[in-house]
Amino acid sequence: DVLADSKYVFQTQAGTPFIFTGTGTGGWESALTNTLSPGDKVVTFRYGQFSHLWIDMMQRMGLDVTVIDRPWGEGADESILQDILSKDKDKKIKAVAVVHNETTTGARSGSTAACNSAGAAIVCTSTRNSRGSVLGYVLN
Repeated sequence: DVLADSKYVFQTQAGTPFIFTGTGTGGWESALTNTLSPGDKVVTFRYGQFSHLWIDMMQRMGLDVTVIDRPWGEGADESILQDILSKDKDKKIKAVAVVHNETTTGARSGSTAACNSAGAAIVCTSTRNSRGSVLGYVLN
């Protein structure tokens, strides 16, 4: 069964994977529109073309996006993210968005710290080209 076997790929026992047929951009839009509403606060990083495009989509959807610009090719800085999330005492940040493997610059960003730091926030991770190919990547 494809869905049952995909639990191994996502390293989950409890999660419910599903198959989305469409482009990576369609996956982003689906994830954002089905989990967030206009005005919701999102924290994300810009460090390549795909993260730039994801930010553009979030802004066009009316999300309140805090963008942390990084040198292209360096990826997300988990210590900056942890600092921002620790200061969100009222839990107004609804989501953290990270492009895991930014193919336009070769930057790879860890998502484990985002997951561990996010608290009540949703973690949206674009893993379209890295989920089954980057060793050691496990979303807890």
